[in-house]
Amino acid sequence: MFNRFFRRKPQSIEQQAVDYAVLFNQLMDGLAAGWSAQQLKGCLAGRENDAAFLQWLYRYDQKVLQQTPEQSVIERLVQWGAIDCGAVGRFVKEIGERALQQQALQVENPSVSVLSEDSLLQQGHQAYQQGKFADAIVRYDQVLAINPNHHVALNNKGASLAGIGRFKEAIAIYDQAIALKPDSFQVIYRRGNALRNTGRFEEAVVAYDAALTLKPDSQEALNNKGTALAALQRFEDAISAYDGALSINPKKYTCLNNKGMMLQQLGRLADAIVAYDAALAINPKYSRARQNKAHALQSLRAR
Repeated sequence: MFNRFFRRKPQSIEQQAVDYAVLFNQLMDGLAAGWSAQQLKGCLAGRENDAAFLQWLYRYDQKVLQQTPEQSVIERLVQWGAIDCGAVGRFVKEIGERALQQQALQVENPSVSVLSEDSLLQQGHQAYQQGKFADAIVRYDQVLAINPNHHVALNNKGASLAGIGRFKEAIAIYDQAIALKPDSFQVIYRRGNALRNTGRFEEAVVAYDAALTLKPDSQEALNNKGTALAALQRFEDAISAYDGALSINPKKYTCLNNKGMMLQQLGRLADAIVAYDAALAINPKYSRARQNKAHALQSLRAR
């Protein structure tokens, strides 16, 4: 009862920004005072991979690079980044390093900018490929700040959001990308995956069909369409999708297992066992197909 009436209200965006600014200043003051790595991490209190804090730091980054900061500020940023503090620490280190580059470039040529759209995009791709999705989102946001209609940045930002389970936000980003380029197979396919992961299976099937009109030989789109149809208990349609995928890649043992499960749902146990055996012939260590085969054999003997 007490918690119901006195539960803390969610922070507003403005208050969150103020809190992050206070935290940042505390950390910078602590570094100036000679804090240890343990003290720095203690002050962060679990925010090492906080996506919202990364967004705040991105905005700070923009301000820092618009003017040459004091040398002591740059040194603290690099010092902070040298401590293993997750995505936040890595980004802070890069802020400091870019500020040093900016400082050097301004001496030689004040008109040169280190913030290049292409370099930021490549940094985003690298972070994405390494599974550092929060870092990638920051990079793609930087590209989009320069060019809001950058289709590739939108596409990959959506994929990065999906990578950390923020599927609804990913769908919204994919919608923006599709509005710019309606014939992009990859964006439409990824949107289908995000819809499926949020339980919007009917819409996912529609998205996969749209993707398949652009690339009919996509084994992944056919397989995932089958999975969405299975969730809708449209087992015959799911089998057709899996068969389409297997016609493209007959060695896809996970797809054979999926087909077997649909056959089992329809009571076609002997056919399901054939599918499981085919999967195991390709990958004898595939435990899921072995377990499903055992269940099918048990059901068949019970008849």
